[in-house]
Amino acid sequence: MTDTADKNIKYCELVCPTCLSEKHSRHSLTEVDGIVINTITRIKSFEEQIQNDLKPLRKETLSKISQLQSEEHYRFNNISSQITLQEEKLSVQIKLHKEVLLSKVEQKETEIKDTILQEKKTFTNNIEKLLQMKMFIDYILQESDETDVDHLQRETEE
Repeated sequence: MTDTADKNIKYCELVCPTCLSEKHSRHSLTEVDGIVINTITRIKSFEEQIQNDLKPLRKETLSKISQLQSEEHYRFNNISSQITLQEEKLSVQIKLHKEVLLSKVEQKETEIKDTILQEKKTFTNNIEKLLQMKMFIDYILQESDETDVDHLQRETEE
């Protein structure tokens, strides 16, 4: 055999379909194109089987996801409603507390105003009394020349 003949034998398009190698023992040989077509057919059949197996699983999974989305949406709306309700309750409580505090502040303001007004009246009365006493003392000092000391003493005691 020549080198060219050896190369043609090595690169022959015949392959053992059982062991898919150049070394085989007593297997029948098939052309590479036949093996490729056979393999593609088996792959397509396997792919179809996978698709058929996956269809119910996909449908079931999508159904579960849809159900979960629905449940979560319901749960979210429920929580949102509870938050809104709690907000309304707190708002009412805050308004009531505000009213109580404002009432207390107004009451305290009234008490303080009344106290200040009373103190102002007392102060004004005391000033008025002091002015009267000053006028009296001024009067006495002006007349002191005309009156005696005993008379002054009597008037002060009264």
